[in-house]
Amino acid sequence: TADLVVLMTDVETGVTAADQDVADMLLKAKKKILLAVNKVDGTGDTPPDVYEFYNLGLGDPYPISSVHGLGTGDLLDRIVEMLPPEQEGQEEDEAVRVAVIGKPNAGKSSLMNALLKEDRAIVTDVAGTTRDTVEDSFECDGVKINLVDTAGIRESDDIVEAKGIERAKRAFEGADVILHVV
Repeated sequence: TADLVVLMTDVETGVTAADQDVADMLLKAKKKILLAVNKVDGTGDTPPDVYEFYNLGLGDPYPISSVHGLGTGDLLDRIVEMLPPEQEGQEEDEAVRVAVIGKPNAGKSSLMNALLKEDRAIVTDVAGTTRDTVEDSFECDGVKINLVDTAGIRESDDIVEAKGIERAKRAFEGADVILHVV
């Protein structure tokens, strides 16, 4: 359902088989695609390793350094250019926002998939698989519902998991309805 896909690659690793598989999948999906090549940490001329990424067939790679912020402004400008314009008179989304929350492995993602009638969220028996919010919408009896699957809420020292939990808390603070799965 994305209007634009940004594929992030790693200049230090080079083009991998997984990068090529994802690029092939994106090309078949006929989506607008931007190719970002991360970890280009030096200033000046573009390192020759960046040119290898033309082999993915996704157009001009955008060399960036996420850590240092180099090239991210150019990438962001291009993202904004490629997004579809807002339609005039577009109404504010009146969908009911439903956040699905609970501890890890409580069945939040399974519930989301069941409600959407598709495998939208990854479901495994490994606690902590959902590390960020996953959002999708559906209609039920004429009511549009935006469903947000969240990371399991628990104490964690893992920085990535902690960020996902923080986003989960923001999701349920902005929700109209909270489904607490136990």
